Amino acid sequence: MRNLAIGIILLLFAGNINARQMPLAKQFWIEEEYTALKVNRLSINHQSYIFLATDKGVYRFNGAKFSLVRSSIKSPVTALAASGDQLWLGYKNGLLGMLGEDSVIPFKLPEPYQNAEIRCLLPQEDGALWIGTDNGLYLYRDKQVQYFSTDKGLSDNFIYQIIRSSNGHIWLATDYGVNELIPDNKTFRIRQYRTKDILGDDIVSAMAQLNESELLLGAEKGKLARINIHNGQLSPVTLPAQVSGQILDLLVLNNKEIWFSTLDAALWRLDRLGEDSFAAQQMTSPQRTIYTLLADKSGNIWAGGQLGLSMLSNRYLESIPLAPPYRLSDVTALAIDQHNHYWIALGKALYCFGQEGKVQKVKTFPSKVSVLHYDKEMGLWLGTSANGVWLKSNESNAFEQPAVFEHKNDGILSISTLPGRLWVAGLSGLHTYKVHKEKITKIQLLKDQESISGEYIYKLAAGKPHSLWMATDGSGISFFKQDKSTNWASLGAEQENVIYSLAISGSNAWAAGMANNIYHLAGDQWQLFKSSEAGHTITGLNVNGSGQLIAGYQNCIDLWYPEQRLYRHISIHSGMNIDSFSHILNTGATDQEGNVYIPYNRGLLFFKNQEQAFDIRPDVVIRAAFANSEPLHASATSLAAGDYLLNFYYDGISYTNPENLHYRYRLEGYNDEWIYTKDMDAVFPKLKWGNYKFRVQVSLSADFSQAKEAVYSFSIATPLIYHKWFLALLALSLIGLTFFIVKWRERRMKRIAQLKEEKLNFEFEYLKSQVNPHFLFNSLNTLTGLIEDDQKSAVLYTERLSDLYRHSIVSYGKDKASLAEEIELLYAYIYIQEARFGKALQIDIEVTEAQQDKYFLPVMALQLVVENAIKHNVVSHLQPLVVKVFVDNEVLTVVNKINLKISKAAHGGIGLENIERRYKMLSGLTMEYGAVDNCWIVKLPLLK
Repeated sequence: MRNLAIGIILLLFAGNINARQMPLAKQFWIEEEYTALKVNRLSINHQSYIFLATDKGVYRFNGAKFSLVRSSIKSPVTALAASGDQLWLGYKNGLLGMLGEDSVIPFKLPEPYQNAEIRCLLPQEDGALWIGTDNGLYLYRDKQVQYFSTDKGLSDNFIYQIIRSSNGHIWLATDYGVNELIPDNKTFRIRQYRTKDILGDDIVSAMAQLNESELLLGAEKGKLARINIHNGQLSPVTLPAQVSGQILDLLVLNNKEIWFSTLDAALWRLDRLGEDSFAAQQMTSPQRTIYTLLADKSGNIWAGGQLGLSMLSNRYLESIPLAPPYRLSDVTALAIDQHNHYWIALGKALYCFGQEGKVQKVKTFPSKVSVLHYDKEMGLWLGTSANGVWLKSNESNAFEQPAVFEHKNDGILSISTLPGRLWVAGLSGLHTYKVHKEKITKIQLLKDQESISGEYIYKLAAGKPHSLWMATDGSGISFFKQDKSTNWASLGAEQENVIYSLAISGSNAWAAGMANNIYHLAGDQWQLFKSSEAGHTITGLNVNGSGQLIAGYQNCIDLWYPEQRLYRHISIHSGMNIDSFSHILNTGATDQEGNVYIPYNRGLLFFKNQEQAFDIRPDVVIRAAFANSEPLHASATSLAAGDYLLNFYYDGISYTNPENLHYRYRLEGYNDEWIYTKDMDAVFPKLKWGNYKFRVQVSLSADFSQAKEAVYSFSIATPLIYHKWFLALLALSLIGLTFFIVKWRERRMKRIAQLKEEKLNFEFEYLKSQVNPHFLFNSLNTLTGLIEDDQKSAVLYTERLSDLYRHSIVSYGKDKASLAEEIELLYAYIYIQEARFGKALQIDIEVTEAQQDKYFLPVMALQLVVENAIKHNVVSHLQPLVVKVFVDNEVLTVVNKINLKISKAAHGGIGLENIERRYKMLSGLTMEYGAVDNCWIVKLPLLK
């Protein structure tokens, strides 16, 4: 992967052997090509991203990948500072910026700010921002800028560093000493401190908070001093080693360990031994010049400089380089004495590598040295593969075989001691001895005990008080304490009974066997701690003084943090020039303080006791979220109703094992099942309304032990039709509509029934009117006269009379008839009446054929209206009755002049009221009738 090309720098020595510890370093190339990119400043934000200020802009780093943050400011980034969820950027051209979601947002300062190279930044929790430049100091607060310079009391305008001490004062490292800004209402009192007498120079180029009451100062000439923040007293830091070159940066890890870099390509570690005493060790610098140092929560030290970015492992792992005759393939045993001399067996030969770089060949034994064990009281115990046990006491330089050991040619597998006790495991079994001063007495042989049925004991581990653990070949693990014993014949589901290695730390115990699984003792039961992996053959277990488990394999080492159930993986692919590890069982050793040493191709790997708990858990950040390809806000979001396709993009951050990250995610409200993946995105199609919570977790292990997570909450609005109030309103509306329809139907059925009743009454009355004896008498009398005088007219008269009665019968049962049918019926009726009245009755019909075909009337309504006019008015040759019929605006109008008879003929006719009722039941329309200007007008609404 060329995006992250890893250069390797192992901090070795030149010349003679030097047994001092050195950090392992890993070089990261920021750009794809193997080209250097200068890093000016480093900062880490609340999400655990490391940001690099470079001449090409600011880069974001997650442990595996560098991402250049987009910016419209084209100038080298010279300052970085994180506070809360904000990251401030200062530029060489004097501009200022803030980190947005994916870009730098320019931040314009009001006057009196003037652009000058920004050297340092200090944001405060209250929102104030201090800006140190090469032309003075600025304070941005409450949207206003306050300027400090030599004219306002500063000793110099060139500001290297700004620090806010625990008492709230602001401290400046300048080209002319140190300045203290003391808050005084809304302004500051300035106090100057000259440093030349203490530092040999007034140029203070670096500054850091040492503890609650002291600041550490670094000068241009390489000297260090402390200043008390309460009384301003300066104290020199006297070093046994000579430091030269301008101090560029100070990194205070704790009150005891300090790192600093200088301009002459030196990297130093400073250990505080007492109140006024320090020990300094120069480290081989991984880069030509280191400008900035940073520590992360997982225990790494980051160095930014001329070549780019380097990672140092010093806080947990160092290298002890060893030169020939050391050769990994020859190493058979290792021990460290109380003087931190490294005793290393190379086959039959035993060597001592001293702290001063001296190497001494101590002795060559008749057979290979298989075991080395240092006991503080007795000295160095040595076991051979075929010549028994040897001892070099603390008072002697010679190795001797104690007379108490009967098996002079035994093959020794393991040795362990406690004050007053010695245990030796050999091919001949287990031997137990009591040790008092220089007298060794054999007290018991445990070979034939029932709990030890295996032939060999691969590892002895002594515990307190006077307890003994044994890893056996075939009998699992045995534990002896005084007169009591416990045996676990096999471990785990695989029933492992061949155990190669044990590691004991207080009440914790770990074991590993032939199947390459690691087990942990919980209570009185061994539980699987780490499953075996293909290609990983375990060679030994060790525990350091701070409780970390070091599991050695033939091709790698895992540094476990048991409380987190996570580990650092160190292999030939770690980028630290580690090529190979020992294939011999149990070659690791522990010194008197509990530090663990493991042989590797270039010397010893030194796994340090860790004074503070490092958190190696990876972090995860949701980088972006999209709904239907539209970006969502970084915080919780409410979406309008609809169907959505949701995309989430997240990023894992790890500076331990970034290549081995595991992810799992779920969308609560959609599916509560975890989805396991190695990908860094999640897609959810066709999301409907509801409340959702997207969770993503990242871990270095597949079981997600103590995994960190990122959460994104959002909601999709419920469609209107699914709101409870809308459903209630809809239900009420449906109930109301149903009630209305029922009532409407009831009224309609009632109206239909009334209509049928009216129609029946009408038809009955009409038939009665048509068979009225007087009407029938007059009609027959007229017909008789016509037969005598005009037979042709009599025939036509008979047909019209027949049509009239036939239409009455045919119309029976009908509600309405076409206007054409009604006019035809009227003509038949008029013909009969004209035979009676002659020219005294005149009917004028002005209705077109189109109108006749288009409209309808209640059955026989028109004939009844005309009949009504004839009944109630005088019809004579002197006073003829003229009836006009015409259509006006969809209304059939019947008009006749009023000339009422003197005496009305009594009748029980159905009249205009009957027609009016039928109109209401048929259509709801209302007919109109009445006298207007001596005319009787009837208006019949036309139906369609």
